[in-house]
Amino acid sequence: MRLIAALFVGLFAVNACARLVPLKDPLDGVLDADLVIIVGPSLSGKPGLFRIKEVFLGDQHVGDSIDLGDFKLSITQQWGPPIIEPFTPTTRILLFLQRTVDSPTLWKPTYFGESYFWVQRFEDEALLRRAAERAVDLRRQWEKAASISDPKQRVAELWPFLSLHTFGVSFFEHTQSELQKAAPAAGEYFAEHFDEMSHDEKMSLLPGAGTYGSKSLHDKLIKHLDAQQHIYEEYTASLGGIPKLVDWNNMPRTIQDTVGEIYYGVGGLARFRDQNDLPFFRTISLWSAKYHQEQPAEATMLAFRDMPDRANLPAIKSILQEFLPKPQPGMGSIDWDAERALCQHKYTETIPLLAPFTANVTAPLAQESEYCLAQIVGRDLGRKPKAWMDWYFAASKATPATTPN
Repeated sequence: MRLIAALFVGLFAVNACARLVPLKDPLDGVLDADLVIIVGPSLSGKPGLFRIKEVFLGDQHVGDSIDLGDFKLSITQQWGPPIIEPFTPTTRILLFLQRTVDSPTLWKPTYFGESYFWVQRFEDEALLRRAAERAVDLRRQWEKAASISDPKQRVAELWPFLSLHTFGVSFFEHTQSELQKAAPAAGEYFAEHFDEMSHDEKMSLLPGAGTYGSKSLHDKLIKHLDAQQHIYEEYTASLGGIPKLVDWNNMPRTIQDTVGEIYYGVGGLARFRDQNDLPFFRTISLWSAKYHQEQPAEATMLAFRDMPDRANLPAIKSILQEFLPKPQPGMGSIDWDAERALCQHKYTETIPLLAPFTANVTAPLAQESEYCLAQIVGRDLGRKPKAWMDWYFAASKATPATTPN
């Protein structure tokens, strides 16, 4: 039965030549749907035209025809091209639909065109019906919670829908959006329940922490990050040295969790965009360089990009010295993050840090660095770092030295 296979297929860990087979779940399509229906092939036999058998949501009616254009029953494979199943007189399809932007009559499945499920036997149609009824019922529960006028009560009722395991990605993303509208009540609720959350719950919520607002969450997050750093420091002290990347799989799970929460937590703190946090981010940068933790270092670059300050430059320099020009295998984003952070630091002192990027083998990175340097200098000196450094040394001799403060 195709529906069962579609509902429970997950992501496969595969090599670079294989395709990721996406998880399909009716809950992922229901919140964006204008129409939830079960259809069968149209009696006319016209391609793309289907006859509505049941309506669970929307203003269409049983017996109406609906145009889905070039819609096909496509099964993504781990290897090779998708398999296309034929439509037969017994095919029944559960569709979560929204109107296409450029046509008043054409419909398309929600959730990146993937929110459809089918069976090929009449007797299996009940599977589609139960899936549709559950999805629509949960949507109505969610909408009821989202419509509560009191922010604190609305947050409390919406919060359970953040469960990725229970409700999936789409409910999580829509719920996050609604909680952000309820800031700072959402942040206060987050802080109040922070200590009772599992690691997985924290990991899903920490990246967006700053968007929920509230001083209580902000302060809770700083204390948590400080505690996690101490846990990792004690672990490395017990080893007598800093673990290498190849040692990651042998680390205790609690230490792996600690590193993850530092990374996501720094990213979440950065989204508060509080200039007063810059000394803390500088400290985290130096800590990341000392313990060779590239992901927390990457997160601090995002903070520095959004909050440029001369005093950030020594911290950025420490990251460049630790992780570039020879990034570890499998790591490569920090060069972009560091370069873009430097681009926002439009100070003469930035030039020695940014100039080497003009020689980067990645053309877009070199081009962007050249453009940013030209904004500082006032003219374009090309793609050779020496030209920019010569200008910098000449300018430094001509003007009083400026040191980061």
